[in-house]
Amino acid sequence: MIKSGLTISQTDNFNANFGEVLRSSSIFYFARTASVRTTISLMNYWRFKRETSVAIIATLRDMSGALVHRTRLAFDPGHVINYSPEVDEGFEGSLEIEAISAENLVIPYAAVMTVIEAPKSISMVHSYARAYSQHEIDEGRTITLGREGCWRIVDDLKTSSFCVFHNGPEWQKSQTLSLEVICEKESAHADILLPALRPFQTVKLQPRDHIVGLVDWLAGRTGYASVSFDLGQAFTRMLVGNELIDGSEVSITHSNFDYRRHTTEIVDGCTEAFMRVPPSLLGSARVIVYPHFHAGQYEAHEGATHHFTSNTPLSFVPSESTIKFGSAGGAFPARLVTGIEVPSQGHLSAECSLGVYHARRPLKRTHWGIVTEKEGLSSRIIGLPFDCIYGVPKGNVTAKLFSAKTNEILTAEWTLTPNDSQEFSWALTDIFPNARAHLGDAFGFVYMVSEYGGLQCFSQLTKENGSTTIEHMF
Repeated sequence: MIKSGLTISQTDNFNANFGEVLRSSSIFYFARTASVRTTISLMNYWRFKRETSVAIIATLRDMSGALVHRTRLAFDPGHVINYSPEVDEGFEGSLEIEAISAENLVIPYAAVMTVIEAPKSISMVHSYARAYSQHEIDEGRTITLGREGCWRIVDDLKTSSFCVFHNGPEWQKSQTLSLEVICEKESAHADILLPALRPFQTVKLQPRDHIVGLVDWLAGRTGYASVSFDLGQAFTRMLVGNELIDGSEVSITHSNFDYRRHTTEIVDGCTEAFMRVPPSLLGSARVIVYPHFHAGQYEAHEGATHHFTSNTPLSFVPSESTIKFGSAGGAFPARLVTGIEVPSQGHLSAECSLGVYHARRPLKRTHWGIVTEKEGLSSRIIGLPFDCIYGVPKGNVTAKLFSAKTNEILTAEWTLTPNDSQEFSWALTDIFPNARAHLGDAFGFVYMVSEYGGLQCFSQLTKENGSTTIEHMF
């Protein structure tokens, strides 16, 4: 029997109601195989956003949670760290990044990126999981009841879906994990006996190993998976994705709460919400509304009107950039998890987990995202004004390019005008002509400050063979 979920407060998140934060952290899946290389990348945003100094600790553990290596990392010689510890080929485990400070860091999850490169693909995702600090455990500021969904699977003869989650510092007793896959109006289930989890143990799960006949049942269709489990003092977000069985391609994103089981606030006075698709991706990108949402009947309006209801996934290629969501019940839930799927010219699609914006969402003026111009890769920066909520774009934007190889910072400035209501979408080298020399053969970060406050920003990395990956900025 699946235990009932929790109420997840978006208001607390907006207000940074996390207590006194002296440790900020993230845990990532880390793999080094004959074909896959994982890089953890972070910039010293603590210094530039809050003028705060931090010590960075990296801890590598194997899948069982056993310590392999712990080291202190330094922002030297640049303002970016790219870390990929040397391990034997075939290694799988976790890499934890901790930022420690004597000052309040405000946010307990560290803004870090992981990039997985395979022979024919590149894919990235922002921080997803973390182990809680003792003060959070003492004060009850934890979510350890894993009710995770919003996981797109495309299993076929060549492709396998997977999820990864990480236990925290406490043992978790043996449990029965519940796996569900929804495809159109059908569903398939599996109950999986999970032995007791050791502290910091990592679990990788593939649905095809537990749902008999999954490939034949999907028959080329897309499924949407959810998982129910408990963890020992760790945040329950998962890494999710699809990979080619021959190891040549991997595509990753993160899960999100299953809001059929967890609940969220209803936004007082709001009867609508919005998402935006970059106009430069119209005609190719698909909008996804994952089926794990607050019970009700909803509509999505763009060039057409799409009706959807509980437990039913929605996916469409929009003809307009702005999608307006409404609820037949009037008031709208604070969270509706959406995503965009971007085709990659014959390779595994890129996927970016998003959500919706509503009128109670506060202004956001800083954005930072990963970029590179190393051999065989290029970067694009995208900014979308939510003029439907915040009014026409205006004011100055300052962009800074940070490197791992030098403390020198490249700077660019421009002014937003009402003509920018659709988007700005620029190659990194159009903003910073010297970006290639500045970054070298490594990942860097763009850090933007906008007077407008109503932007959503993305970075997109593309491999020369057409494989692409896109992620919203921090």
